Amino acid sequence: PLAAYARKQAEFQQVTRINLLTDALPRALELGAVPEHNVCFVVYQWIEGEAAAESLPRLPAAEQYAHGRTAGQILRQIHALPQTKRVDSHAAIVQKVAVRRREMREHGLEFAGYETMVAYLEAHLDLLVDAPTVFLHDDFHLGNMLIDPSGGPRVIDLNRSNFGDPAEGLKRLSTVSRQ
Repeated sequence: PLAAYARKQAEFQQVTRINLLTDALPRALELGAVPEHNVCFVVYQWIEGEAAAESLPRLPAAEQYAHGRTAGQILRQIHALPQTKRVDSHAAIVQKVAVRRREMREHGLEFAGYETMVAYLEAHLDLLVDAPTVFLHDDFHLGNMLIDPSGGPRVIDLNRSNFGDPAEGLKRLSTVSRQ
């Protein structure tokens, strides 16, 4: 929707900056909007490659590990871009935890050890006070990576990118990559 234009603009600007450092992400080519259709978009350069989720299992463990390290280095480059935008990660996570707790309670999804887990989480939320603000891919997992023809990992699908604490960018890695 057109209401997402500011977010798309930030995505385009950040990816353009990253493109100066690495070719591991698709090159951002154009930011646009079509008001009469209520859409906005970023056009990216096509990247040749095979889905990492399909190609990595066929590789020896040492090569899988090497690709994982390279992907981590790419993520580090993304997070290392200096930012002027500031996000209060502590307040955002406190709000998210409260919403998730309410949803868990409403749907009867609490389980043995749930209160202990939440108490631990809440006792450590203060670690996020003054957390750095970085540009986040925010959907970083194996399904959003390709192995290019030269054998290198490439990161795609930045439509959920955002700003926040670097740890927040890893939230989907463990759940999505287990599929």
